[in-house]
Amino acid sequence: MTIVAWDQQIIAVDSLASLSGTTYAMRKWELYTFYEDKHILLITGNMAFGMQQMEWYKKGQAHEFPQAKEGEFGRLVVATPHGVHWYEGTNGKLESIGRYMALGSGMDFAIGAFHHGATAIEAVQAACEHDEACGGAIVAFNYRTGERIQ
Repeated sequence: MTIVAWDQQIIAVDSLASLSGTTYAMRKWELYTFYEDKHILLITGNMAFGMQQMEWYKKGQAHEFPQAKEGEFGRLVVATPHGVHWYEGTNGKLESIGRYMALGSGMDFAIGAFHHGATAIEAVQAACEHDEACGGAIVAFNYRTGERIQ
């Protein structure tokens, strides 16, 4: 349970998480530290499965992609200075090529906000306001300025 939004400049994320069926607020940004050349790794969906995907990515994607348990879903989102791509269910890389992108719980609300001129932070705020699976503090990183926004 997370909303991730990207607007070609800023990547923003909420702080609500789900692990083993329990939902709680956490400081995700401390967990998703920078990885090689300003890559930020984020997770939507089940945290435990997402952490397995994150380890797969950090080890160079050479070994077998983690498999979800039945009823489990996780998505590894990789933000870079050049854009956003993600993995879900397979090791196939999916890329965002539009002006903005949102993934995770509340993504419909975030995309609607983007359509009406919102920034990535405002899109995450819209998702948090309208989707009960999103919430908590919003943290963002501006790739143009190198600034972490909290």
